[in-house]
Amino acid sequence: MFPQTDSHYGYGSYRLRIQVTPDQGQSFAIRVPSIQSSSELYVNGRLLANSGQPAPNEHQYTARNVPYSAFFATDGGEIEIVIQTANYLNSSTGGIVRSISFGTAPAVGRRH
Repeated sequence: MFPQTDSHYGYGSYRLRIQVTPDQGQSFAIRVPSIQSSSELYVNGRLLANSGQPAPNEHQYTARNVPYSAFFATDGGEIEIVIQTANYLNSSTGGIVRSISFGTAPAVGRRH
């Protein structure tokens, strides 16, 4: 029998690769409404936004859950999105709790 653990505590990364039509200077946006209870957003290896400070343990992390948006342009045909997250504060929920929006910068801007 395994010891009971609370899966809402801990840290991890979400990774998504998106194929797009290569278009010089195409502008995209990502809107992150809520991640419990800290997160960093990387696009193609570059940190674009964060809320709090994710870390592999409670002593190194800083909790903060504030919505944020990031805007970027790409010339290539692939976008790699990585979200690092950590939660050692909220025992009832953790991680991505609301849908993240991705699209062209004008489309995401109109929606939010």
